[in-house]
Amino acid sequence: MTLIFCVVNLMNILLIGGDRRQEIVRDNLKNAGHLTEHITKRNQLNMNFDDYDCIVFPYPTTKDGLTVNNTLSEDKLFLAEIIKKINRQKVLCGNYSFVNIESIDYGKDDELTFLNAVPTAEGAIEIAIKNTPHTLWKSNCLVVGNGKCGKILADRLKGLRANVTVSARRDIDFAFIKAQGFNAINTYEIKNSAQNYDIIFNTVDSLVLDEAVLKGCKKDCLIIELASAPFGVDFKYAEKIGIPVIIASGLPGKCAPQTAAEILTTTIIKLITNK
Repeated sequence: MTLIFCVVNLMNILLIGGDRRQEIVRDNLKNAGHLTEHITKRNQLNMNFDDYDCIVFPYPTTKDGLTVNNTLSEDKLFLAEIIKKINRQKVLCGNYSFVNIESIDYGKDDELTFLNAVPTAEGAIEIAIKNTPHTLWKSNCLVVGNGKCGKILADRLKGLRANVTVSARRDIDFAFIKAQGFNAINTYEIKNSAQNYDIIFNTVDSLVLDEAVLKGCKKDCLIIELASAPFGVDFKYAEKIGIPVIIASGLPGKCAPQTAAEILTTTIIKLITNK
């Protein structure tokens, strides 16, 4: 699929680090008429950042709080070193904001997060299919959390005729879940029905699948962790009692980098051109 953008305000854009998505975003921005450069190695940091109007960090920008997320080379790109070179540029980050530099966290863009939930859901389903001995059809699946990712994932599972339960905490979410034809339970009460599920997909980034819940799970229950750190599963206890857990955060860039990059490009162009 070729993206065609109508851009009025052409800019010099510097991209830093990232994965295959960032490479595709770079090419998309170049095709849109912007002048682009992409830093993936430490020796490239010697360039003059003042030549650029905008600096685009990857999605996510960092995984350790110290270095830029960068799978495109073995070099470490330290955030502190890069910060010293930023002056007047518009700075875009993914799921991150600098403390002393004005920046825009494009990871908070509602359109991006909703659309990003699609490749996440497809990737999660792929993992479930490959790591269970049964079909998703008629499987009892629990989706923990009714946020953007939870909504899309539950819908896709329903399309495969799985028996889908969705957990939430608010009355309005319970109403939505039931209106969509899913079973609804309170996230705080998962432990009371944990034994019912063949697969549990977690989308909540706070501890919800704790010792009390895991104790009640079937031994062959598969847990797929889709949330980011600090995650929602007690991994140590799950390992102790033999419940398999697959950490599957960052799925859009792994299972559908082309689509994920197209979504990112649209968001980035909207932000840098103020559209």
